[in-house]
Amino acid sequence: MAQVEVDALVDIGATFPALPEDLITKLGLLSLGEHLAEAAEGTGRVELVANAIIRVEDRIAQSPIIKRSKGTTPLIGVVTLEQMGCRVDPMTGRLIKGLPHALSEASSSPSTRASLALRQLISL
Repeated sequence: MAQVEVDALVDIGATFPALPEDLITKLGLLSLGEHLAEAAEGTGRVELVANAIIRVEDRIAQSPIIKRSKGTTPLIGVVTLEQMGCRVDPMTGRLIKGLPHALSEASSSPSTRASLALRQLISL
């Protein structure tokens, strides 16, 4: 199982997580093809790659990954946050842990600021 540890930013405007192509190659994630999507640059085609397991602290999620240009910052989108039972407090920008959708017990204590880099472990 390939895995990589990276710093990522939480982007509440993004649906899916995104990784630069060099990390996607390192993980061996296979392409699911290009799909029409709305991005910060406008509507266009994005390449989705195979599902990956994403870990942030004690939480996990599974999601397809959007392929980005080499050297870009990895992103965590809202689908991943929701699967982990997390949300961003709009007043403080802090990541708040709630009850994950797949787990029965979880800590509700605040985590790191969502605007700061988060450590995530991505694996197949």
